[in-house]
Amino acid sequence: METKCGRKRVEEVRNKLDFDSSFVVDSKGFSGGLAFLWNSTIDSTLESFSQHHISMSLIHESSAKGVLFSGFYGSPIIANRPDSWKLLRMMRPKIEQAWFCFGDFNEILHKHEKYGAACQPYQQMELFRATVDFCNLSDLGFVGPKFTWCNNKEGAQFTKERLDRVFGNLLGTEFFVHCSIQALVAQTLDHSPILMSLQSVGRVLHHEGRGREKLFRFEASWNLQEECSSLIHSSWKSTQSKLNQLSSLQNSNKGSNNKEIKNLQKDIDRLLEEENVKWQQRAKQNWLRDGDRNSKFFHRCANQRSKTNEISKLVLDDGRIINDMEGIAEAFCQHYMALFSSFNPCGLEACLSHIQPSVTEAMNNNLSSPFTLEEVNEALFQMNPLGSPGPDGFSAIFYQSHWGVVGGDVTKAVLEVLNHGGDLGSINDTFIVLIPKLKSPQTVLDFRPISLCNVLYKIVSKVLSNRLKSILPQIISPTQSAFVPGRMILDNVIVAFEALHSMSTKWKGQQGYMAVKLDMSYDEDGFQSEVDLSDYEVYINRLLGLYENASGQQLNKSKTSIFFNANTRQVPRDHILGITGTQSTSCYETYLGLPVLIGRSRHAAFKGILDRMRNKINNWKTKFLSLAGKEILLKAVLQALPTYCMGVFKLPKSLLHEINRVMQQFWWGHMHNEKKVHWVSWGQMGKEKGEGGLGFRDFESFNMALLAKLGWRLIQFPDSLAAKVLKVKYFSTSDFLQAKVGAKPFFIWRSLCATRELIKKGSIWRIGNGQDTKIWNCRWLPRPSSYMVQTPIQVLNAEARVVELINEETKQWNRGLVVFVLGNEAAEVVHKIPISVTRARDRLIWMGTKDGQFTVKSAYHKQKELRELHKGQTSHRAKRFKDWTGFWKLQIPNVTKIFMWRACLESLPTRLNLYKKKIVDSPLCPICCREEESATHALWSCSSAIDVWSHGPKVLQKCSNSVGCFKDLVEQFFSSIDQTLMELFSMTARGIWLRRNNMVFENSFMQPMQVARQAAIHLTDFKAVQFGSKREIEQSQDHLSVWVPPPVNFNKINWDATLSVTHNKIRIGLVARDHEGSIVATKKLSKPGVLDPLLPKALGGLYAAGDHPKN
Repeated sequence: METKCGRKRVEEVRNKLDFDSSFVVDSKGFSGGLAFLWNSTIDSTLESFSQHHISMSLIHESSAKGVLFSGFYGSPIIANRPDSWKLLRMMRPKIEQAWFCFGDFNEILHKHEKYGAACQPYQQMELFRATVDFCNLSDLGFVGPKFTWCNNKEGAQFTKERLDRVFGNLLGTEFFVHCSIQALVAQTLDHSPILMSLQSVGRVLHHEGRGREKLFRFEASWNLQEECSSLIHSSWKSTQSKLNQLSSLQNSNKGSNNKEIKNLQKDIDRLLEEENVKWQQRAKQNWLRDGDRNSKFFHRCANQRSKTNEISKLVLDDGRIINDMEGIAEAFCQHYMALFSSFNPCGLEACLSHIQPSVTEAMNNNLSSPFTLEEVNEALFQMNPLGSPGPDGFSAIFYQSHWGVVGGDVTKAVLEVLNHGGDLGSINDTFIVLIPKLKSPQTVLDFRPISLCNVLYKIVSKVLSNRLKSILPQIISPTQSAFVPGRMILDNVIVAFEALHSMSTKWKGQQGYMAVKLDMSYDEDGFQSEVDLSDYEVYINRLLGLYENASGQQLNKSKTSIFFNANTRQVPRDHILGITGTQSTSCYETYLGLPVLIGRSRHAAFKGILDRMRNKINNWKTKFLSLAGKEILLKAVLQALPTYCMGVFKLPKSLLHEINRVMQQFWWGHMHNEKKVHWVSWGQMGKEKGEGGLGFRDFESFNMALLAKLGWRLIQFPDSLAAKVLKVKYFSTSDFLQAKVGAKPFFIWRSLCATRELIKKGSIWRIGNGQDTKIWNCRWLPRPSSYMVQTPIQVLNAEARVVELINEETKQWNRGLVVFVLGNEAAEVVHKIPISVTRARDRLIWMGTKDGQFTVKSAYHKQKELRELHKGQTSHRAKRFKDWTGFWKLQIPNVTKIFMWRACLESLPTRLNLYKKKIVDSPLCPICCREEESATHALWSCSSAIDVWSHGPKVLQKCSNSVGCFKDLVEQFFSSIDQTLMELFSMTARGIWLRRNNMVFENSFMQPMQVARQAAIHLTDFKAVQFGSKREIEQSQDHLSVWVPPPVNFNKINWDATLSVTHNKIRIGLVARDHEGSIVATKKLSKPGVLDPLLPKALGGLYAAGDHPKN
């Protein structure tokens, strides 16, 4: 922060603050000026300074290199801001050193860090972010006021921004694990002072050693120890009570497990696996489950969680700040006791008087029937194995892994509670955990509570919820999108957005409208409703008043807002706002996480997606990922970020291209002004793995596939809330596929209309009674060349339906008429189409799946085919070579798979490739210096590589050294050796490459025998950890197929069917048996063949049910 004063004034302040040393950069007039104050007891060294920074190294007792502290002042003049960022880059430590950089940067990182006035230009923020990333700094956050600077103006010119912050590099945040940063209240300045408190690792460990006893937690890694099962068996069987069993097991495993860990020191890989599972459980990073064994990564994630989970201070309602643990705990207790204390609400009868009962007697009987062992078993194995445990310390993986030991007693206890009303006792004990709603929470209301229950309690509740799920669709209103499978939250989005769009475009008329966004006192999900002003008294005062009295909830007026449309006069606006005590808003920026009103700049409306992706990428924790880890991160996290938004809106192509560029730069390790070579094109990486790519998404096609899912739902579920609203507004006299875009539609409808070509090309009509399908205008012929009738219109009119080709008496095709109208070729296809004997209506089915159900995956591939057709390319997907398909199934580390993939594509940074990129002067191999270094030469034919292969299996040595590209060599091995040898070949090839790199960059060269031996050991260890040491969670089941007799006085029919391609016939066999297994009847029959091989068995089932033509 600039001091705006000279040395004399700084010295006065230094004396008042009781510092004995200082370094001052004088101000220029009334601007600028910096000061660094410290006590002489700290060993310090001035590293550098200027008019905009001071860098001091302070020697810490536990750090020989010291810790670099840099005070920074960014230029307030926008034109000079690039010079400030250049200076900040120069300040980066030249050696590995802990570094903290803090001050007034005069710039924001994200648009939400500014309030009022004009929006910050995106390019300005991007330059700042790029500089921070270049310096390997992370924003350490803070508690206190959201904005640290205010211009103290009034009206439209009022502006607040977060200009002051603290950054730290990785070494700094590792060394000072407890770093508290507070933005203090600005009293006489326009900036908020920043207070930074540090506590080093040693002191934290010392402090924690004297702290309270650590709670018992069952570690998932204990399952990997051989004595775990026997220990649990003996502990569990020693008592009968459930709680005593748990307590006995706790006593057997208390402590840090140091004794067991010391006994496992010789087995390094096993220890690594234990650490991996342990930190995986704590860090909750499931998206790296199949990546590298990044114990370091998970350790850092857990440390970050520990840091963010600490509540260091709290601001009370009266403005007082408390920072002691007892006071903070008391404040939370008082808040939730008051919140959940009953005020004896009344009026429940009046609220429910007009609601008709929807639970029938049959539903009630089903809900009331005794609970069974199978329901308990199903409930347990539906749980997340590594979910957070309750007070007893056991997560679901404990019960799932040792169900054979504990299952009987647990089931007995659960059924006692469910069927006989047994007492839950301490099983009902629960940890209440506070989750921050904001990045820097300050008050009690900035946290939301969740309950960490014991697994036994969760089994009881899950069994009940599973029972209730069966009747929820019948008892929950169609306007409620939650709790019922098949309903979507996007229905609410569409209804709210279309209502607001209609209001915002309504400029004329005498009647005004308003949208009310309600927020209840402890119901955080508000809802929006469009309300006629004349009905306001009834809607708000009576309806909401009735709800408040019955439920005990109250309207949160501070979060409730009203949106008036343009032609609403000011007098009724003021009147309504006066009655409610709420505020008005000119527009809602977001609703359910999506932008409400989208202007002409659609790119700007969705820019937040790009910002969130950059925030993920710029997180210092991801810098430890290999390419295999990056693949997991890109697919499981980054590619998922825009999915929700893409399911409603068609994102601009320019934004999608930026997203692809950001992902591509992250993959190859780009830094600002430090571009890396893209060894493989993004188009190649976007291909399926079976086609030589990595399977990264084409966002444009994926966007269309997600939108097509919503469009398909409008067709299949015309009675859904969203479908009804859109039909009334846009296609009241037609259907979705034939509707026009219309004038001034909302962006959702325009986006949905863009998917109609995909839906038409990917669907076909399934003939039922033939009344809904037009002969010449619909796709209904199941032939790939053309799904529509190509013959000229004759005999029947152009609008004729398929029903006219069906004989009403026989319910079969009118063969003579079909041949006469459609011709012999089309008639042959039509005759193979089975006609519904139940006279069901025709329906549109999806061709991309066997069951005709729409899936985003199949729509994605269909859209990619259509795009290739538009580009003039073949519509058939590339042939999946068996070597690629088998390659990705190899049981080797993912990082080795990525390496082999790059080698097959000749995309390794060999000397030959570097020479082609004009990076090196010679393409010759750096080891033998005789031939050009390609992937084949480096990994196979180089003399140094041959030395390594000579210590491997003899089968590998027999292959000729004069092969073409490395991919040809891999294909040759796939056809001549088994999978185990192929895995060893891959591990050895990567070992040769790593040895080559060590020689080039570190001048060290491993012996050939050691390379071959390490490859074999690493492969063995990897398989032992990944496939040999994991305990099976699922119970073993007998998969033998046994005939089960029917009940007494019932017969059971079994059938089978086959399709004869040669004779173009279906052959069906049926046999009926009674409860003793005696054969009652048999039948065999044949029918004309059909195209789908799955239909014969379906027809067999139809005949078994007796629902078939009588001929």
